[in-house]
Amino acid sequence: EARFLLLYRDIEGEDEFLPMLRKSPLRDRFLLAGPRENPADLMQLCEVGVIPSVGSEAHCRVALEWMDLSAPVVGSRVGVIPEIVVHGETGFLVQPRYSETIADCILQLLQRPERARLMGQAGKKRLLERFTEDEMVEGCLANFKAATSCS
Repeated sequence: EARFLLLYRDIEGEDEFLPMLRKSPLRDRFLLAGPRENPADLMQLCEVGVIPSVGSEAHCRVALEWMDLSAPVVGSRVGVIPEIVVHGETGFLVQPRYSETIADCILQLLQRPERARLMGQAGKKRLLERFTEDEMVEGCLANFKAATSCS
């Protein structure tokens, strides 16, 4: 009975993916919202945030946005997502392109709303403790200093 909201900037293989989705027997379960100026307006309607990235995420702001909404996150183990999402605590991390594992994680959260709620709360707490503006500026400055120092 799950419904899916698909917010995206671009989709790898979009020319193949969207026509395939439109032919799928599950097509009525997907709302293709595409790019939005303020995606949080729609994101707040969702119970679980999913980030099925297949490439590197230089800075995955969307994971932080899901956490700000107290939503558990199912994300791929790529880029900085594993630094943001704590597997089993604030959501689940899966290998990229493992769609069955992603589906299993989503189902676990939808079938166990109390667990999903606790993970969402843990994510919000982690966001407020670890990803404040000051913390992020300090991290950027430390990375900049390390990158520009001579050994």
